[in-house]
Amino acid sequence: MREVQVRDNCVLGVSGGADSMFLLHHFRTTKNLHVVHVNYNIRPDSDEDAKLVTRYCLEHGIPVHVKTISKPETSNVEAWARE
Repeated sequence: MREVQVRDNCVLGVSGGADSMFLLHHFRTTKNLHVVHVNYNIRPDSDEDAKLVTRYCLEHGIPVHVKTISKPETSNVEAWARE
């Protein structure tokens, strides 16, 4: 497996899932790292993901930007998210 090259000045989208939290942990010492998280309020535990990402970033001094969006009324969430 190849090692990921970590560069300065990164914006990293973090969902709060295991894979993205691992990636965040790997990038945590990057200079000028900013983390973004979008809470779509689709799952009952969506707020917990936002809290996890925020807490991790605060503990490591990483700027974090959370956007909360109201749950869509449509059943076709993928199409809604693309728009």
